[in-house]
Amino acid sequence: MGNFGNERADHLAKEGTFISDETISFVPSRNQIRNGENKIIIELWQNRWNESNKARWTKILIDNANLDRLYGDFYMNQILAAHGVFSEHQAGFFEKRCYVYMAKKRDLCSM
Repeated sequence: MGNFGNERADHLAKEGTFISDETISFVPSRNQIRNGENKIIIELWQNRWNESNKARWTKILIDNANLDRLYGDFYMNQILAAHGVFSEHQAGFFEKRCYVYMAKKRDLCSM
């Protein structure tokens, strides 16, 4: 058997291996719960992205919702979101009027 003096412990351990009625259940950790919830959120996000008829041009660039893969930088984000420093430049592409640009142009013409 095992170590001298541990006969009782060895006997109980051997008996424990024969008990098949016992079920062992483990509670998932916080990380496992969070990862499972994040997976569900990303799946819902992807389904919503696939079913949307908007932003088709952006969908060509970013087909799948994935948090591990990053695209572009600050400027790419500004272009895709139609914000910030590229509003004048985008006005020509999307046939929108850029009122800030028009105001600057009018001020220059009136000088």
